[in-house]
Amino acid sequence: MTAFGVAPSVEPKILLSPGGEEGLPSLNLIECDNIPQFGVTSYATIGMSQYTNLSTGGGKNLGVELLAAAGTNWKVIQSGLIGSALNIASGKHSIWPDTIFPDVMSGFDQAVSVPHALFVLPFLWNDIEDLESDDLVITWLMMVPVSDQEFLFAELNGVQALNTRLLEAQPDVFNLMRPSVI
Repeated sequence: MTAFGVAPSVEPKILLSPGGEEGLPSLNLIECDNIPQFGVTSYATIGMSQYTNLSTGGGKNLGVELLAAAGTNWKVIQSGLIGSALNIASGKHSIWPDTIFPDVMSGFDQAVSVPHALFVLPFLWNDIEDLESDDLVITWLMMVPVSDQEFLFAELNGVQALNTRLLEAQPDVFNLMRPSVI
């Protein structure tokens, strides 16, 4: 909540997702309306870092919490974030900056032009820092929805090339029907 710039006195809205496949437990999301700007809702997983990510950092286990933001009317972002979290919690996928999970926002009630999830270091919120203990580093990754064309471009040219295109074009990342930058 602090990283999202929400006053400590504000009661958070916590969403409980249904359990996933293969007996995975449900996942919690925190929802903050009008963050980082009016008309945008920010989300963060809570406790996802308890699941082993196949990556390690500095000889320590690496736990990951996921962040996302979209226009308040785009509830499908919750499903995409939960689906991505379940990919990691299943133990079948690992995540690090510049990972893309395909089709995490496909097949839901809201159609989107950006169904794939690119995970990057957070850039929308100011106070997000890694948390570290003796045996665990918890880091944060932000989901940036990308189009089919952008996904294919990343597969052919690398994610860094896509990141460069996204930085140059400055698309409205809160609009899940935005035009592709490719």
